[in-house]
Amino acid sequence: MGEHAEFLSKVVEFARWAIRGSCWEGLGLDGGDVQEKAVELGLIVPCGKDCKAFAAQGCECEEAGQGFAFSPGLEEATDA
Repeated sequence: MGEHAEFLSKVVEFARWAIRGSCWEGLGLDGGDVQEKAVELGLIVPCGKDCKAFAAQGCECEEAGQGFAFSPGLEEATDA
């Protein structure tokens, strides 16, 4: 399986997980669940705990927490 196909399969797995968990099973996903699954699949990556220093790179985080950014694959997909 090529790199693009592998990435796409992870995005599809994430979408199915989110739809199943929030719509079909009515679990009501919270942000922590979504973040954990996205990290597990490599869709977001850690970018440091200093949010201000990494903000220009698209890093999102809570004030005292670990920051995360979209993976290069998601960044490329959104730039297309």
